[in-house]
Amino acid sequence: MKQIIKFKLDNPTFEKWELYKGMIPMIDQVCTENRLFIESRVPIDDEQAMIVTSFANNESSIINATVKVILLMQAHGLSATVIDAKRIRNPAEFVIKLCMKLKLGYQTKQHLDRWQSLSATTDDFAKIRSIKIEREWDLANFALYLTCSFLNPVSWTQVCFFAGHLYGTNHLYFDVDEYSQPIEQEDILDELIALSSNHRQLSFDHVLNVPKPKLIMKG
Repeated sequence: MKQIIKFKLDNPTFEKWELYKGMIPMIDQVCTENRLFIESRVPIDDEQAMIVTSFANNESSIINATVKVILLMQAHGLSATVIDAKRIRNPAEFVIKLCMKLKLGYQTKQHLDRWQSLSATTDDFAKIRSIKIEREWDLANFALYLTCSFLNPVSWTQVCFFAGHLYGTNHLYFDVDEYSQPIEQEDILDELIALSSNHRQLSFDHVLNVPKPKLIMKG
């Protein structure tokens, strides 16, 4: 995640401002040791303020670095007040899991071979859109356990529609026996269920009767 903060020295003087600027190499070392990386600094000399852009992989790195920088400044008689701050979090990764099974009447070796042969085509389409697909085949039961990871829900929707069209034109029809997905994806799956029901490219009949997860509000 990236954060952009603007802070100003408390009770600033020219001497304090010059002292702070001279401490920047020490501050950078503390930040680096705690895995908080400074991307840029923009000094505002007439305000004796600084705009700092930094990034870290987790919240603990930000907290640890901040505490140690504050202690370092206090040891040199300096303190500061944050007057503006903005946090840009890393994109959340979504994970959707499906259990797909050839419908009765299509559970033949010919259909199973065709399904497997089309996997590479689906993967190529998905890779271009940064969708990661993992498969676990259950060949004896004409089934596939599918895990899809992605950052962009639009890309996931494009892959679903592509796969549905690909399977439909190759006369492959499925039941989705179970699924799990983040709450944010319910609308996309609802649209996909409706589309699939109309075109019989996929069957989500079982999904309609599965209770949806409760929404948990986070503070």
